[in-house]
This record gives sequence, C-alpha cells and structure tokens, in this order.
Amino acid sequence: MNQEPSEEITTPNLQSVNSFSKNYPEFPKGGLRWLIHNKRKELIEAQVICYWGSRILINPPNFFRYVIKGGAQTKK
Repeated sequence: MNQEPSEEITTPNLQSVNSFSKNYPEFPKGGLRWLIHNKRKELIEAQVICYWGSRILINPPNFFRYVIKGGAQTKK
C-alpha cells in the first residue's frame, strides 16, 4: 500500500471573548473588544483571532505572543 505521510493536526484551544476574559481576568471584556475593534486586521493576520460566523474566537498562545511583542500598545 502506498500511504501518504500524515501531517499532525493540532487544534488550538480557541476561546470566546467572554471565556477568555473569565479564564484570564487581567484582560477584561471591554479591553479585549477595544483591541479587536482597533486592531482587527493585525489580529487576524497574526492568527490571534478568527471568526466562526459572527463569533470572535481567540487563540490564547498567539494572543500572549502578540501582547509580549508589543502589538497591543497604543501609539502616542
């Protein structure tokens, strides 16, 4: 039999804005929604958020990577 090499598929633990805020209370819902509203394109490109219909889902590892790299800073 000729078998193709299988790729390991990993599923990130995507969380809604409400769930993420409950799991990480240092990030309130209002602050997350502000960030998403103001940096939507950047967040999508960095795979921090994705959409399931109209629901916004957050990828926690990518979110923390984005924040640590300074992506959530506002320009003064």
